[in-house]
Amino acid sequence: MTLIDVDLWSKLLKMDFSLEVSTEFLKIADTQLSSIFEKETGLKVGHNMQINWSAREGIFIQGGIPVCSAVSNQVVMLENGRLSIYSKISAQLSFKYGRLNIFICWSSKTGLSYTLGSTGIDTDDIEFWIEGLDVEKCHSYINPDLANLIVWPDLFAADFQKKMDVAISIPFVECMNAQLTPIFENRTGIKVKNLISLYINKDYPFLYEKSEISKLSIALNVNSHISAIDILWKSKSKKIYGLQDGDIDCQDIEFWFGNLNIIEYHKQMNPYGYTLPFKLKDLSYRLIVNRIQIECYVTLTLKKEETDNADKYATEITSFIGMFNEKALAKSKENGVVHNFSFSIKENIIDLQIDIGSAGADFFKKLFRYLSDLNVFDEVVVD
Repeated sequence: MTLIDVDLWSKLLKMDFSLEVSTEFLKIADTQLSSIFEKETGLKVGHNMQINWSAREGIFIQGGIPVCSAVSNQVVMLENGRLSIYSKISAQLSFKYGRLNIFICWSSKTGLSYTLGSTGIDTDDIEFWIEGLDVEKCHSYINPDLANLIVWPDLFAADFQKKMDVAISIPFVECMNAQLTPIFENRTGIKVKNLISLYINKDYPFLYEKSEISKLSIALNVNSHISAIDILWKSKSKKIYGLQDGDIDCQDIEFWFGNLNIIEYHKQMNPYGYTLPFKLKDLSYRLIVNRIQIECYVTLTLKKEETDNADKYATEITSFIGMFNEKALAKSKENGVVHNFSFSIKENIIDLQIDIGSAGADFFKKLFRYLSDLNVFDEVVVD
């Protein structure tokens, strides 16, 4: 495998950029650059990586600190107090999941001037190398950690700036991702993989509010289903962080979601049949779950013979929620707690209005089992 498709690019460089590039030049470049790439990155050149050029972005011939102007494709550089003549041309190093902007550089050991169209090249004299070869990014674009809502913070930040015309710092994105990924998994019971990601989409409402509790409304991609999502944050120190801030203390700032439609996400992940994010067997009542989100309404229908005990069971459920919160806080704040709840009772119906806050699916798993153990309900419906 090679990095440069020699026959293809000798034609396209002429067609797109009016550059006469010899196949001999490209073959030597490909041989040397492929070897350099493998040595510096530890990766084997394969079909998911290639060097190419973009007609849309153009080609640039540049120097770092030129002592004189570039002539043709040569740059005269001052290196360690000596004049060094070499050439460089911009290119892209493309992978399965991303690309790097690089410069392909070359020079002659004997001081000869090799151009893109040169033939009769002495392979022992010409030397190629790559500027801008970010080894860490090469690995992430080939074998990324897809268990993140934002897999590539740098690409996310660039895309955000481009589509929303608002700057967001990479440290801010990294901290946001580090906190929100486990929160999403804990609250929904869905493991984040490549099918779930935070998404920049102009077609969905964009809102950014900077205050003591700041808010960002963007989009969430779940198995190719796009929906709006609210991200909120505050700080323990009362410092107000903005999207552009680069000095982010991840121990100080706290992120959370404002609206997670848990049931809908499970339906999107399982379009041919929805299942709860947990398994429950042998419940003592009929369970109907239409929706699990931050604010839920739970209708509990008591058995007729238990109608007179409705107040008693409402009190017991209140105690259960209190104990759940205490245990969650003692174990880890990431497990989350129920924020608010209230009851109303009419005959044998207990209506529970509940703000599950950051508790997520784990709360309902425990609640449903607890209600089953009471063995006093005919039906439980969650809307």
